[in-house]
Amino acid sequence: LDNYEATMSLASALAAFCHQSGDKAAAARPRVLAFGPERGWGPADRAALRAAGFTLCSLGERVLRLETAVVAALALAGIES
Repeated sequence: LDNYEATMSLASALAAFCHQSGDKAAAARPRVLAFGPERGWGPADRAALRAAGFTLCSLGERVLRLETAVVAALALAGIES
């Protein structure tokens, strides 16, 4: 999750992941969420995440405390399953 360079919301990314090309098995595939410090990822962190295939997403404009972001993201991921 990244508030600064995110290209989409986490909800949109999860929906796209689960519905890509009509692939119903996609919903059962594992997902990996990366949570960083409350001050955000640095440029090197973002480059490493992108190189590993991550899509930078956000939970909105507000910066959340890490423990709040984890609960919110897991709730969204559970809803999309």
